[in-house]
Amino acid sequence: RSCSRALSADQRPKPGHSMVSCNCFGISENPDPEELLFAGGRRESDRENAPSLTAALPVHSNGADNAVLLGRPDFRPQENEVKGPDDEPAGLGTAVAEEHQLVQKFRSYQLLEAAKELKDMKGSKEGEEEARRLLGRAEIEEIRRAESNYEASLTMIDRKPSDLKVHHHDNSLHLQWGAQLHDTGFLLVMHVDWPCDSLEMLLQYAALYVSKDTTVGWDPEVVDVEALGDPHPTEAVWRTRKVDGMGVKLDDVTNMQWMLLDSEPMGGAWVMESSLTESCMKGITIPPPDAGHGRSTDILKYTTLQILQGDNSAFVLRVKLAMNVNPGSVSTRLMQLLPSWGLRRAIGSQVEGGVRNTPSHVAKKKAALEKSVKHGPAASFYKSFELYARQKLRQ
Repeated sequence: RSCSRALSADQRPKPGHSMVSCNCFGISENPDPEELLFAGGRRESDRENAPSLTAALPVHSNGADNAVLLGRPDFRPQENEVKGPDDEPAGLGTAVAEEHQLVQKFRSYQLLEAAKELKDMKGSKEGEEEARRLLGRAEIEEIRRAESNYEASLTMIDRKPSDLKVHHHDNSLHLQWGAQLHDTGFLLVMHVDWPCDSLEMLLQYAALYVSKDTTVGWDPEVVDVEALGDPHPTEAVWRTRKVDGMGVKLDDVTNMQWMLLDSEPMGGAWVMESSLTESCMKGITIPPPDAGHGRSTDILKYTTLQILQGDNSAFVLRVKLAMNVNPGSVSTRLMQLLPSWGLRRAIGSQVEGGVRNTPSHVAKKKAALEKSVKHGPAASFYKSFELYARQKLRQ
């Protein structure tokens, strides 16, 4: 989640409350003075230069031409699919022999690989027509949008914590984080490894970053989360009501998009979250904020998830997260006056506290996380994530 704020002057926080946390980072019971720098709203004048980060939502066609895709949400193996050990599919989306590579990659959520297939087909009129016949215009748009957003994310997500001015490495928490001030706040980059006893546990950790409704109780600010519009396996619009550490009430609406990455050694995923500011998107009416609530307009966060093989047949979920934190003009100016050790203390207390509390939250909410993974709107995505890893294990 993001600490981005875009509030009017009368919604700015009052002093005397604990600090807002960043992306599940815990709130201190007795915050240091430096911590208070990250709480608060953004003045009306700060909105002028805020970029528009809205991503459109897909409208999927249901015609006969792309009826082959109707099975994707349930991720059902085809009848002629080759089986591997334990009756698992031998490959993702390999289905019947005549299925086109473009369809295979789309069905298995490998949208970057699907984009490569589209580029190969774009060279001829026949190829473009075949692509539209196989998928449909809306599905092709989904692939192209995912590719564009992924390329735009690389500038942030490829940054290393140690490259930033303020950074810290905690071996006991399997954590590295770094921060770099800019004109309206700071860039936060965090790398953390979550050791997991099984792929099932690993997927429960992954759900915290993909399914926004699982963050209730993990993110101490979040009061409730609801989906807007129809569920979709790779995109969602979420309405999140929360109260930050300074008592400021927020009613944020964000668009999230995710896909699988063909990354070594055992696969991975990419997730984006950004603010939605339009009043209506692809048939979804965006409600105004509740009375007394502000709405952030500059949330931007990228996350990559990578599966690694750990010791003793265990697994590791490696998370790399990059987000812009924009706490408001006054707080930003105060931050710029702090020495490096002060920034390290203020940011680090939130980041490290959140990491320490996550394993206990996953254990406590195991049933709810398992339900999200197996039966939620993104269940077929998680299944693809798991099958991809199991396929790599057999190679």
